[in-house]
Amino acid sequence: MAIQGRREGVSREVTPEGKVVNENETFTCGHCQHITDVGPKQRLDELGNMCLVCMRPCCKQCTFEMTHGGGCAPFEKKLERIEARANARRTYEECAR
Repeated sequence: MAIQGRREGVSREVTPEGKVVNENETFTCGHCQHITDVGPKQRLDELGNMCLVCMRPCCKQCTFEMTHGGGCAPFEKKLERIEARANARRTYEECAR
């Protein structure tokens, strides 16, 4: 499945002898990093949707959260918030000593 003309990834099931049994294209959710297999002739709206804020494909769970008031939450922004929280806690603990 090409999303905006680009190929995201491919998952392969391989036997111990090295023979490829099954091969599907994949996409990674821009909000939670969940990897979704895309079957033949499946459309993105069957598997999730495209976030129109960050322009990344999203899985079903993140699409549901976005449509129910969650808004756009790219994975990188979540990591930045976690790091900022850890730095603030570390600073607070150092000051409290």
